[in-house]
Amino acid sequence: MLVVSRYIPGGRTAATLVAGSVRYPIQRFWFFTAIAAVSWALYSTGTGYLGGRIFHDHPYQGILAGLALAFGLTLAIEGVRYLVNRRAAKKAVTVPDMPVSPRP
Repeated sequence: MLVVSRYIPGGRTAATLVAGSVRYPIQRFWFFTAIAAVSWALYSTGTGYLGGRIFHDHPYQGILAGLALAFGLTLAIEGVRYLVNRRAAKKAVTVPDMPVSPRP
């Protein structure tokens, strides 16, 4: 939770508040927060460096590539989620409605 929340806008604040309110152990909190901070910093630095090198002369293409990537990932994630939910719904066992008789 703490690592993933770093990548969601506003997620870091929400996760920190929740961790404090449920009395999440401080050692584990610091451990996962450190992993999140380092991974986020490396990811952001790498993305900025590569994006700057690739789209140096064409910044608008960089914006379009970023939007296309964001929409593509969103569609892929939602597509997988739809398929998983559909498969789970097929496996669900339905119980027929039984008439309820009044107790004597």
